[in-house]
Amino acid sequence: MHRFRSKGTLPFGSLAIPHLKKKALNSWSAVQDTYFTTKDLFERHRVVFTVGTSLASVATAWVGYSLRHLRDSKVDQRLESIENAMKSNYHLEHAEFKKLVDPGSSSVAACIATAGTTFVVGYGFGWRGGRWYANRKYRKEQMKLLGQIKPKRWQLLARMRPKEWQFQFIKRGFPRYRASECEAYGKRSMLYSVKGLDVVTALAPSASDGICKTLVEIHGYPCEEHTVTTQDGFILGLQRIPGGAAGGTPGNKTPVLLQHGILMDGAVWVMLPPGQSLAFLLADNGFDVWLANARGTESSSGHTSLRPNDPAFWNWSWDELAGFDLPATFQYVHNQTGQQLHYVAHSLGTLTALSAFSKNQLLDMMRSAALIGPVAYMGQITSPVAKVAADVLTGNTSFWLGVAEFDPMGDAGRTLINDVCSTPGVDCSDLLTSFTGPNCCLNRSMLGVFLSHGPQSTATKNLIHQSQMIKKGTITMYDYNNEDENKKHYGQPTPPVYDMTHIPNDVPLFLGCGAKDALSDTKDVQLLLDNLKDHVKDKLVVQTIENYAHVDFIFAENVTTQDGYILNLQRIPVGGPDGITWLLLPPEQSLAFLLADNGYDVWLANTRGTKYSRGHISLSPYDPAYWDWSWDELVAYDLPATYKESVIKFLKDICKRTGIDCTNLLTSFTGQNCCLNSSIVDVFLDHEPQSSSTKNMMHLSQMIREGTITMFNYNNEDENRKHYGQPTPPVYKMTNIPKHLPLFLSNGGADALSDVNDVQLLLDSLKDHDGDKLVIQYRADYAHADYVMGENAKQDVYEPLIAFFKLQ
Repeated sequence: MHRFRSKGTLPFGSLAIPHLKKKALNSWSAVQDTYFTTKDLFERHRVVFTVGTSLASVATAWVGYSLRHLRDSKVDQRLESIENAMKSNYHLEHAEFKKLVDPGSSSVAACIATAGTTFVVGYGFGWRGGRWYANRKYRKEQMKLLGQIKPKRWQLLARMRPKEWQFQFIKRGFPRYRASECEAYGKRSMLYSVKGLDVVTALAPSASDGICKTLVEIHGYPCEEHTVTTQDGFILGLQRIPGGAAGGTPGNKTPVLLQHGILMDGAVWVMLPPGQSLAFLLADNGFDVWLANARGTESSSGHTSLRPNDPAFWNWSWDELAGFDLPATFQYVHNQTGQQLHYVAHSLGTLTALSAFSKNQLLDMMRSAALIGPVAYMGQITSPVAKVAADVLTGNTSFWLGVAEFDPMGDAGRTLINDVCSTPGVDCSDLLTSFTGPNCCLNRSMLGVFLSHGPQSTATKNLIHQSQMIKKGTITMYDYNNEDENKKHYGQPTPPVYDMTHIPNDVPLFLGCGAKDALSDTKDVQLLLDNLKDHVKDKLVVQTIENYAHVDFIFAENVTTQDGYILNLQRIPVGGPDGITWLLLPPEQSLAFLLADNGYDVWLANTRGTKYSRGHISLSPYDPAYWDWSWDELVAYDLPATYKESVIKFLKDICKRTGIDCTNLLTSFTGQNCCLNSSIVDVFLDHEPQSSSTKNMMHLSQMIREGTITMFNYNNEDENRKHYGQPTPPVYKMTNIPKHLPLFLSNGGADALSDVNDVQLLLDSLKDHDGDKLVIQYRADYAHADYVMGENAKQDVYEPLIAFFKLQ
């Protein structure tokens, strides 16, 4: 829809009121035109109307009140003087007299004054304010066109094509600032032609509403916005998190570059809370974290000569991501840090990296690559949505290429979803599952954050390229489906192949795969691994998580061990909860709180089987195999699980024995605790003692009976040989503990579980330990539970322990 500015000298001409379009063929079109133009007028001048009308009303009321007041203040005096004059000369009736003294002419003057004041004030503010507001709108739209602000569609116009209305009101140039004026203003972006300028500076993304401000700095992490320009002119945004939330000393930290997947941007790495987001975890662990953003995303929508509403802006596929974006980003981070970097990628980010590696690119700037949800071959994906979408996109390529930008929340996204969901066999009731697979462990609250941030646009050509991979099961450059076009671009009738066997065998690679991943199917991953069969063994690590799907890798809540146990950690990063043991006492007595208050970053571990670590990628706590572990190994051995009924029966059997006093079970078990905080014992019982594996208890029992420190004894030579290669279990030799390892040992004279005689045997094994590296504390009155629930443990144990830490 075109908009025209009225000409002439009328006051309303300066307001640039658009004329209604007269090309409507029916009444509905006329209504639409009226609505759109009225909306545009209101949207562009709502501030002017509001301010102008308000001030005019105030001025009118004031003038009217003033005139009324002047009139009323004189009326009594005038009436009296006129009455006296009339009575002295004439004899008039009341009605005639009233007519003579009626002050109506004064009211007419007040009305004229009110109308004039309203017109002058309204026109003055409307004309001057409208000119200011129009200039402001022009600058904002210019920034959008230059890629600094992602154009946002008005929701009620979501079904319209943007090109039919967006930016069309810019018909003439408004005053533009000179370079000197812009520099004097501060860090304001330049709005004139970028030719001959430092475009990286001119088109730098706004720091006020970027990823740093909205998602990183709110958690207390430092963050920097950077830009890098590719060889083909795209201006990419980068975010840098140089340190953790606790600060720390900035130094020569190892850089890590995080690359997102399709329809996402760098924000996905910081959407989860700090204890769960990979970017924050890396920053807290001393890495220099960089977030990449592919071209076309909100942070990377700039270009040196093209605008996002130009079809040429979207003429790219993942070939360009691998050939231009990734090298430019790698080089920039490498130049900024002076170090080789670790690369972490998800989904499409893994494909671009593998493609670059296959051409021996980027390797001189990289330490290692971690590829999670790896996408390479896609011919055997199980995602019904992706497979049908591939049919739709490749079935009408000319139409979809005309769309140029694929906005998943716009017309293109709705059209594709409608086509996909109308296909028999596609269940769109749970679109995420149908697309990525059944994600097991999503942080559901974060999905709302992701959707509010908005799935990011990509090039329709990029989706067609991936659709070709799904249809053909190959990894090639974009196929133009025309030999002449292919020859024009590649010099051959078919697109070149990315050969995964050309990836150097010594590149350190980590592949994290999900068995339920519908976009990175295990069969496709196996094809990739077949190409890597000659890879150096210790340079390739492959991890498969049985119940993970595609999105679990970035939005899952849990951390998983290598053998599948899902553990939770509680973290106390600064001073101020079955790690709960360390938090039972008040803050001034609990070791965890004391350490945090002394500047330590405290983490509370929860061993498998406890309340906070009962997860497993494939087993349930009700499965006997779940409890098949002891304290020294994690091998498969079928033993019954620990159930409450079993514990009760076990305790009854013990308490029946002669000489066992169960009236005070804690004392009978741990010794005569001298200093327990009795109120905290109730808290501990409310929290309930945590489960362990029966095998673990048997292992400890073997130590008590045999007086040795060995691995689990299967009491069968054949079984021991099967597990250890010898008829008896291997021994843990305490004499092998390095002599320079700082150790703090605190034991109690009344401790029934850590007897002084057993402790002395340990000390005998440490007799050659460096004298200044071994500190031994002996508390004659302490028993086993006093160390975690004793009222005076702070002074007796924790303060000496903290002093020991500070000496190291």
